[in-house]
Amino acid sequence: MAIGIALFVGLIALFAYHAHTDHGQSAVAVSRHSDPILIPGIQEPEEMRVEPIAAAVLTPPERMLADAMQQAGNDNNKGGPAALLPALDRILAKYPDYSDGYVMRLGSLCDGSDRAAILSNINSALKYVSNSRSGKDSPGSLLSMRAKVEHGNGDDSAAMEDLDKAIHANLADASQFVNSGAIAPEKSASACTWTLPEMDALVQRFPNDYPAYML
Repeated sequence: MAIGIALFVGLIALFAYHAHTDHGQSAVAVSRHSDPILIPGIQEPEEMRVEPIAAAVLTPPERMLADAMQQAGNDNNKGGPAALLPALDRILAKYPDYSDGYVMRLGSLCDGSDRAAILSNINSALKYVSNSRSGKDSPGSLLSMRAKVEHGNGDDSAAMEDLDKAIHANLADASQFVNSGAIAPEKSASACTWTLPEMDALVQRFPNDYPAYML
């Protein structure tokens, strides 16, 4: 799942940084007027004598997720995205506008077959996407996932509409609409990833529509 890979890497890196730098204190930015970090004995050029880059400030739901990820690491939990599912459920119950939380929960849900739960998470992630750290990179993949669920539910007209929106959401990376990191088209995949047989099914469903052939 392409969106999962990109977002998980970014968020995990952020939370890992928080876990190693927090030490019980809140994650606040470096002082607005910090002195430049200089190396003793090295004469830095003027353009390098700048203030340190401010540390990321985590939101309350991100802080909760960082703590959950740190706890999972301490417990040597190897369950992957599913191991964080209980924590994500609690976080999203408390912060229902946390878009990235829904996306991370999709990492577990997409491995299952509960299309209603997947669709609900996708719609919530899209609804609050303006709060997402992945921002502009999220809608295309989310719309493609929704199209895959709609196809699974037998609503191919809605699927084609969302696939068109997904591609236009990021034309520069339009070929990644399948949400797969595989080199070749996949023959079978998770509930959120398009496969070649499913693309063939769309062509058969819309034999006179050029978008299906383009996809």
